[in-house]
Amino acid sequence: MSKSREEQETIILYNEADKTASVSTENAALIRKLEKLCEQRQGECIKHERQNGVDEYIVPKKWIKVNPPRQMSAEAKAKAAEQLNKLRNRLQHE
Repeated sequence: MSKSREEQETIILYNEADKTASVSTENAALIRKLEKLCEQRQGECIKHERQNGVDEYIVPKKWIKVNPPRQMSAEAKAKAAEQLNKLRNRLQHE
């Protein structure tokens, strides 16, 4: 039986004493990313298969980040758009 989106969780657990964190997730994109990291960086990323179907990944705690999106002022957005338009025009005329 498929879970609703509200029931699909990502749980990250770590404490201040350990250098690793436990990541359990039902997010398909995060699972793919963790699977790839476990293949590429064996020893740093370890997968534990669980009977409930939600695998646990042990990763270095320093991999866990809170990364809010950059906020730009209206002036900065306008300047970036102007620079992008100049670049597009230059590339079209080459």
